[in-house]
Amino acid sequence: MRCIFGRKVMAQSYHLIQEITDFDLLDFDAHLGWISSELLSKRIYTRQSSKHFFLHDENSNRLFEFTAAQPESLNSTEKYREVIRYFKSIIPELFDN
Repeated sequence: MRCIFGRKVMAQSYHLIQEITDFDLLDFDAHLGWISSELLSKRIYTRQSSKHFFLHDENSNRLFEFTAAQPESLNSTEKYREVIRYFKSIIPELFDN
């Protein structure tokens, strides 16, 4: 178990690195959360100069950098939902609205 933002969480397949406060989404490439039958406010991005992933919350305009234990497998609705569950467990206030 480890502490993130003061909360204890179990070891996961994902690891939050940091919140990025100064960003331009045009510098990032869409990865997951764009094509869906439902309207999604959380989207996953990549960046050409990085091996990390980035979760953007459109409602709060917050961006979080994270890693995936198996980055090549982060390519499906199921994996998108896993990332969302992970972020809900460590930053539940992102999901209040």
